[in-house]
Amino acid sequence: MRRPVIAGNWKMFKTIAETRAFFALFRPLVAGVSHCDIVVAPPFTALAAASEAAAGSDIAVSAQDVYFEKEGAFTGEVSLGMLQDAGCTYTIIGHSERQIGRAHV
Repeated sequence: MRRPVIAGNWKMFKTIAETRAFFALFRPLVAGVSHCDIVVAPPFTALAAASEAAAGSDIAVSAQDVYFEKEGAFTGEVSLGMLQDAGCTYTIIGHSERQIGRAHV
C-alpha cells in the first residue's frame, strides 16, 4: 500500500522571515504525525530557509518546479542540483500553471 502524502504548494506566498515563523508554529502541530508524509513547497527564495527550519523533523521540502538541464543559459530556471543544494527532497514537475506560462512565451 502506498503511503499518503499531504503537500502544500505555497505558490508565491511567504518571505524568508515568514517561512521561518510558519515553521516555528507548524513543526509542533505535526510532530506526532506518522500516518503520512508531510511536504511543503515554498517559493524558490525561501527553499533554503524552509529546509533549515524543517531540519530534524519529518517535514520534507519541495520545489515548485525544476528544469531538466544540469546548467546553462536558461534564465529563471532551476536545476535539480540547485534544488538539492537548497535542501529539497521533492519537486513538483509540470504544474499546469508553469506549462501555461511557458506556452505563451
